[in-house]
Amino acid sequence: MSSTVALVDFTRENGATRLIPGSHQWELERTPEESEGVYAEMPAGSAVIYLGSTIHGGGANSTQDQWRRGMHLSYVLGWLRTEENHYLATPPEIARSLPRQAQQLLGYAAHDALAMGGGYLGALDLRDPADMLADGSL
Repeated sequence: MSSTVALVDFTRENGATRLIPGSHQWELERTPEESEGVYAEMPAGSAVIYLGSTIHGGGANSTQDQWRRGMHLSYVLGWLRTEENHYLATPPEIARSLPRQAQQLLGYAAHDALAMGGGYLGALDLRDPADMLADGSL
């Protein structure tokens, strides 16, 4: 599940996110037509929610003085990998300054599924990365 939150107004002119509705159900070989795309035009504070398998991307910014600023959030099960490796994109010296919940959402956390018959995933030297951030060993 993915979402993009507009921090400023998203317009076609400033490069609003484009999506191809229904593309998450397509065969992998299918190429979208230009006319199938829609712009997620929305005021600041709004969000568009979609499956990560939906074809999506930023539009072209044709303005001279506007930046399209937004937050992209993806939520996945602990044992799945995200498209972006957030804990490498957010180095420990930055992650250390964030609240623990933000650290965990970025991937600085182990997923303990032992009680459910799974394993202990995302650990480093059998330790939870969030604990390692806290004690300075990461």
